[in-house]
Amino acid sequence: MERIKIAVCGDDRHCLQIMENKIVQNVNRKYKNKIQVDQYDRHVDLNLIAQQYDVICFNDHFIKAFAMTDRKEVVLSLKRKIKTYYVDDIYYVEADMKNTHIWLEQSEVIEPLSFHEIKSLLEGENFIQIHRSYLVNCKHIRSIDNCLAYMKNGACLPISKYRKTDVYQQWKSYLQTFGSNG
Repeated sequence: MERIKIAVCGDDRHCLQIMENKIVQNVNRKYKNKIQVDQYDRHVDLNLIAQQYDVICFNDHFIKAFAMTDRKEVVLSLKRKIKTYYVDDIYYVEADMKNTHIWLEQSEVIEPLSFHEIKSLLEGENFIQIHRSYLVNCKHIRSIDNCLAYMKNGACLPISKYRKTDVYQQWKSYLQTFGSNG
């Protein structure tokens, strides 16, 4: 039988040592010293170690930190700079002539992009165009009532009467797929 390779990943070296000791105590009885346990912190490239190990164990803090690094970003190429925003942080986007207002939880950023440009960048990211001037992140819609979308940051946005049916259907589909927590 080949040696079983196990990686333990986490933030706290003491917790990692405890995890390793428990694995060695419990697994060694059955496999008689045919295991190898290595410890890694949050800076490890999981893609590299995933191929080298039979089992990878995580502590809770590491799982939360790893989930944060897996967030999708939208990249805006502006005239002399490049900006990035986490898709989940964008509540909605509002058109304003040649600029676009990007609304986050408690702030607004104005970017010199057309609404069409930002809409194409956010395509496939669970945003719904509710009005000719508004694109909203389904994750941040609290409720929809009549012709208004109520956002989790307190904003109340108009829904075009021509888009109303599509908006309801798209949001309903989103909720059925992802639930209310997105």
